[in-house]
Amino acid sequence: MNNRFKALIFDIGNVVFEISFQSAFEAFAKHSSLPIEDLNASLVFDSIFEDFERGKVSPETFRVHVSKKAHMNITPEEFDRCWNNIYLPVFPGLEELLINLKKNYRIIALSNTNIIHTTDWMVRYENTLQHFEKILCSNEIGMRKPDDEIYHYALECLNMQAHEVIFMDDNRDNINASRKLGIQSILVNDFKQMKAELLDLGIQLI
Repeated sequence: MNNRFKALIFDIGNVVFEISFQSAFEAFAKHSSLPIEDLNASLVFDSIFEDFERGKVSPETFRVHVSKKAHMNITPEEFDRCWNNIYLPVFPGLEELLINLKKNYRIIALSNTNIIHTTDWMVRYENTLQHFEKILCSNEIGMRKPDDEIYHYALECLNMQAHEVIFMDDNRDNINASRKLGIQSILVNDFKQMKAELLDLGIQLI
């Protein structure tokens, strides 16, 4: 077993399971007076979205903000259903990988997310997520990637130094931030590529 690395930190969306915000936007379009192209342009991930992911904005405030931007007349229940329309299946082989990895390494998850989403995906993917020692959600800990503080927080939770862990994420900004802190990081494009890079780093996958 490779003794250099002792833990792996996984992003969740598009690393553990696939997500598509476009699917949520298309669901919202049914409640909007805007053409889909204008709706897409209006739903940028702005400061309200980021603060929602830090737990600093309430679901009610977020729903009103998005509904106004998207010209939607929508109930809170229907809003949440559309907002949670982003979820797709777990990547084939991912759960088996987690089962094998936790034999030799500590594994945790670190996700930029929000209370509407966590209420859904924590249940939807329960069988897969049970393999993580901890799941650190941005809205619960009050910080989000790519801010330096969230990586320090994750390392403190593991009681490890940066050089002892590997971080995996599909967002280049998040990866660039972790690398600046001395964390070995993998920009995930797909499951096969992620596994290949873990092997190259000497991680035991079986």
